[in-house]
Amino acid sequence: MGKKDETYNFRMKLPVVTRSVTCFDSDELNTLADFIINTGDVQKRKTNVKASMSDWYLHEENPLVQRLCDEAITIVKSIHGKSFNPPEFYTRKCWGAVYGKGDFTAPHHHSPNVYSWCFYLRMPEGSSPLVFPEADLTIQPEECDIVVFSGLARHSVPPCEVDNRIVIAGNVGAK
Repeated sequence: MGKKDETYNFRMKLPVVTRSVTCFDSDELNTLADFIINTGDVQKRKTNVKASMSDWYLHEENPLVQRLCDEAITIVKSIHGKSFNPPEFYTRKCWGAVYGKGDFTAPHHHSPNVYSWCFYLRMPEGSSPLVFPEADLTIQPEECDIVVFSGLARHSVPPCEVDNRIVIAGNVGAK
């Protein structure tokens, strides 16, 4: 009997956690927003994010962004299953994006990253939600919310109806 490779559909439960981040004061939040805006559209809309997007390593350029990455990893550690030999989590990539009217993010996932996250720096009224289509889940985050989710989870952002929806996002790896 010959062996063959096949593809199967798996249904699995994946974590999605929303928390409010309180590690920044209003001046720091404004500094972060200015930093993301002034970074400009480095990616030229060539990624899944069809909005003004920074490079992939903001956490290496700005200590406030690094602090946010550390906060995300603290959340990851709190939701990751306990094991005899727990992994060491680290930030693989981190970027910022400024959405204007009509900007969106195409459906995608972040595999092979273990977790991904998105911090909502500015969410003017009418800002687009974060959508997880396979879970039939739509999250309408508020400013200063962080959403942490499995890197396997497909997600997207529908076209934005307003300007200045500002996010910082990142991927978490494990050693």
